[in-house]
Amino acid sequence: EIGVTRALGARRGIVVRELLKESLLLGLGGVALGLFLGVLLAQRLMPAVARTAELNFNLTTRATPVPIRIGPLVAAGVMGLLASVLAAIVPAIRAAKAPAVEVLRAKGLLQLPAAPAGRANAVRVVLVTLAAAFAVLEVATGSAALGLLATATILIAACCLIRPVLSYVGRSLEGTVARCFGLIGRLAVVDMLRVPSRTVMIVSIMTTGLGAVVWFGAMEGSFESLTTGALGQVRRADLIVASPFAHGTVAAVGEDVADEIARIPGVERVSSERLASWTSGGNVIGICAFDAPHFRDPRFGDWIFNGDHIAGVLERVARGDAILASPGFARSHGVKVGDTITLETPSGPFSAVLAGLTVVSLISPTGDIVMTRNLFRRLWHDSLITRAHVLLAPGTDEGAVRAAISRGIGRRYRLQILSPRQLIETFAAEVRQGFAFTRILQAMTLLVVLLGMADALVASVIDRARELSTMRAIGAPRYRIGALLTLQSAIMGFLGVAFAVATGLALATLWGGSTMEAVVGWPIGVSLPLRTILGAVILGILVCAIAAIPPARSAMQLAPADGLRCD
Repeated sequence: EIGVTRALGARRGIVVRELLKESLLLGLGGVALGLFLGVLLAQRLMPAVARTAELNFNLTTRATPVPIRIGPLVAAGVMGLLASVLAAIVPAIRAAKAPAVEVLRAKGLLQLPAAPAGRANAVRVVLVTLAAAFAVLEVATGSAALGLLATATILIAACCLIRPVLSYVGRSLEGTVARCFGLIGRLAVVDMLRVPSRTVMIVSIMTTGLGAVVWFGAMEGSFESLTTGALGQVRRADLIVASPFAHGTVAAVGEDVADEIARIPGVERVSSERLASWTSGGNVIGICAFDAPHFRDPRFGDWIFNGDHIAGVLERVARGDAILASPGFARSHGVKVGDTITLETPSGPFSAVLAGLTVVSLISPTGDIVMTRNLFRRLWHDSLITRAHVLLAPGTDEGAVRAAISRGIGRRYRLQILSPRQLIETFAAEVRQGFAFTRILQAMTLLVVLLGMADALVASVIDRARELSTMRAIGAPRYRIGALLTLQSAIMGFLGVAFAVATGLALATLWGGSTMEAVVGWPIGVSLPLRTILGAVILGILVCAIAAIPPARSAMQLAPADGLRCD
């Protein structure tokens, strides 16, 4: 059609404008549908987002209807239209530059000229270099903006590397597939390599979509590992008693609860814990205060420090001569171990030596501090406790003590009585609830990947109508045509899964190592759960299989005469 338009005298500028108009019309339809689905999805996601806010910001929230505001809708619409136009600019210019004679001679089979190899390779080198540079600078400076730039360039660079990797592995891929599937396998790979733009497009869709799924899944796993590991390491008493309302907000009970538990037969020692938030110097910080025995008796838990710490650190904290802090606190306040920290308290300014860095709570994104509860009670005039950590005397029946607590003070205050394992499971469950809304986003991403792949494969069948009809005309049975397209879809799926897993792991490493700490203040570390990777692989293959059904059926039902009738 473009060739005929050019042959009739249309200038290149007219062709470009018409193609951009077409993309704009498609964008309008997509924006209208997207805005409607976005508002609907926001209403459905609000409870999960409210739960995440409780966990992240230590606030009591309530899921309320999402107000529809014109500003965000207009911004989203403009971005959608801009994306549709930008995506059409390069193909429109290349299509307009293609000589009309060659287009008509090819009868619709002409492939648009690719960018010169030297220029394309230079762009790839620049993108990879920028991604590495942004990542290194973000680690060195802790800048969230550099982390976001590194994320974007990694995604773009991964998509740009698909074509050279496909060219590099093409020959060995052809031999491997041919040995497994015979002539139809060789034909499938040769056709993919002859017109690599189709494969690059489909693999790019999978790289972006499935890569995000791997990334989100790894982030959830990393955060869960941090929560269950760091928070559980100092909470290993035989029993842990807490308020049943300690979800999201820091619920507390009177310290007489701990005193009464300590009088129960079989209880050797009780250490109380207090969690609180406080504003000092304009920043909200978290406070985690333990009784002095918690720092002196290793049976209550293990204290693991990040980096150096001063001599006799735990004893000094137990005496109230020093405090501990999270790495996020040190980064956001610009302090290091050995420095003297001054805090604003209800009793006036308080100064103490920072004795070490450790993560035992996740109360504030700007960081938490750890101190003895005697010091906290004196400075904040607060004698409440969040949890009571109970050590049992040797030979004591845990079930009997648990029952005694439940019958007495536990019934009056409706207390939870947990083992360390149950407490860790509670932490993990809260993390999973906090990430619940990301699973919906992952499902939407997979749906977009499915539709994008199906659309690309259907377009591929339309573009190859003459080729497929020629195969049918010379005797190829219909099932061979379907097998060819299904095999091509599977090969592209495996390539897409490989790129997606590599890209997702790269992003997870970047965010877990430094970007998440720069954005939200918590160093979550890098955890790469095998189930997330296997899930992405299985989902990717399943999506490819489903996406291949419509184009395969269409190709099998194509009449040879219709496909060969091009003039």
